[in-house]
Amino acid sequence: MMRSLLPLLLTSLLPHTVAAEPVGVAGAVQLVQAVQASPLQSRFKDLAKRLEDDPADIDARSARMKLHESQRNFEQALADCDVLVKNSGRGGRLRDHRGDLHFFLGNFKQSVADYDEYLKDNPQQFPYHWRRGISLYYAGEFQKGVEQFESHKAVNPHDVENAVWHFICKARASGIAEARRKLIPIKGDGRIPMMTVHALFANKATVADVLKRAEAPAHPERLKLQRFYAHLYLGIYYEIIADEKKAAAHIKRAANDYFDPHYMGECARVHERYLAKRKNLDPASPR
Repeated sequence: MMRSLLPLLLTSLLPHTVAAEPVGVAGAVQLVQAVQASPLQSRFKDLAKRLEDDPADIDARSARMKLHESQRNFEQALADCDVLVKNSGRGGRLRDHRGDLHFFLGNFKQSVADYDEYLKDNPQQFPYHWRRGISLYYAGEFQKGVEQFESHKAVNPHDVENAVWHFICKARASGIAEARRKLIPIKGDGRIPMMTVHALFANKATVADVLKRAEAPAHPERLKLQRFYAHLYLGIYYEIIADEKKAAAHIKRAANDYFDPHYMGECARVHERYLAKRKNLDPASPR
């Protein structure tokens, strides 16, 4: 499920416009590249000046949105995205991308709403929209999350992450025993340590097995990624069995020690904040 934020954003720079001129990926990328020779603050200043001169400059606003996002300034990116959506009719892919920004900011219901609006116009994308399933989990719409991940199974049958998110939605909706009974079988996920993670949720492996598998020799960047996924899904595992202390410890390591700015990296940070909020609210544990 890991996706770089850059491809997600570049895709969103192709809005399905009604009232505005369509923006091409090439145009937005060229604009950003043109200002990348200068320091970051100069880039923001140049784009701000362009928008001051012409608030309807879609290329400049799209480039500034991307620049904000590259710095993880998601609130500012969202503000620019709001304007782009407003000026492009229904919003198209920008609406989908705004769902991502809402998710990164913890606005889960708004995230789902934007994804749903996007899918109204693009129903063929429904099975592929695992990001919607993740937002549904955090929004507390567990049965809808189950349905989303079941749909995704048809187009991505070898993804352990899909099986895990399906499991935790099912556990919240129907209990852990039923979730384990309905665990999506996976045989072909070659990413270390994902098959061991799947075995853990199937009650056929231990936490120690996952941590050991994550230490398989690899290039330093690959090893970091292996450890990231181990701790992310161990945190989720402990959360679903109601061991909040261990859940928080593992999620903290994923969100900090092994963080990279890809989609699931941001998800780890979202989950860290989510656990802290759950602790304050003391919600009921899954059955």
